[in-house]
Amino acid sequence: MLFKVGEKVIYPGRGICEIKRISTQEVDGQDVEFYHLTFLRDEATVMVPVDKADAIGIRRLLDKAEVPKVYAFLRQNIHTPSSDYKVRYQQNVDRLASGTIFDIADVVKTLVYLSRIKKLSERETNMLERAYTLLINEIAQVSGADRDEVQSKVDRALEQFDIEE
Repeated sequence: MLFKVGEKVIYPGRGICEIKRISTQEVDGQDVEFYHLTFLRDEATVMVPVDKADAIGIRRLLDKAEVPKVYAFLRQNIHTPSSDYKVRYQQNVDRLASGTIFDIADVVKTLVYLSRIKKLSERETNMLERAYTLLINEIAQVSGADRDEVQSKVDRALEQFDIEE
């Protein structure tokens, strides 16, 4: 997938960034094209080889028409998460690394559910905060809505799901 300068994209696990420029540099005697990405959150910059962007999971932002589907997904019931912390944590790490909005939403749902029945570990609490922020930021960016409004809608949607046995 090729991106253009000025386009906003998602960098998995880190969030929204803008492609500031595309350059060609010599690496090991070969010309390599790079995207220069600047994160909206903190203005940090990273260079990503154009031919590695797909493998890293860089993707376009969610289409605005998909936002209602995300809210619907958040309201859907979930299956009981693994009781094995290590298995559950790795599943969530993998979902966040995929970078898809529905995987991020799934991490949020799973950890919100667990937080309802027990105290989350510090690692899971941090993961929930990060996933929740990624979810809110992307929805707010594509819908043009205020972050507080999006957060309110997400919270209402999360109040509606239940567990499927």
